[in-house]
Amino acid sequence: MMVDQGIPEVRDVKPAEIPPSRWLDRGLLIGTALLVGTTSVGSFWLADYFHVNPIWVFAAWNSILMVPLFIKDFRANLKKPSFVAYLVAWALIHGLLVATLMRWLSIPAMLPFLAIELIGGLLAADYFFDIQPSKKGEK
Repeated sequence: MMVDQGIPEVRDVKPAEIPPSRWLDRGLLIGTALLVGTTSVGSFWLADYFHVNPIWVFAAWNSILMVPLFIKDFRANLKKPSFVAYLVAWALIHGLLVATLMRWLSIPAMLPFLAIELIGGLLAADYFFDIQPSKKGEK
């Protein structure tokens, strides 16, 4: 007797499990560390070669490090050019603020100012663009 099983439902199909590779993970970790190290040292070397103040390189790196947060939290809104311009301005302000605070304050004293700046940026994004960062369960 032949039973028609049909096409399985999507909820019944489980992804194939890929066994973790310790060597691949370690290799990627070491490769990432080398990439970060060479790009950061290289950027300061280029700043020295072209007689650029290192504080500008530091501010640029602080701005660049906010990009993964923006991509993760605001992925759905990155198609709006005005929102992208807002994020670029916010990243520049953040980089300059960190560089300025590092000049006069210790790291623990900086934390309240950075919290106010980040919360203010999120509230401004919500006010001007009517958005909120995506929740972990949403896509």
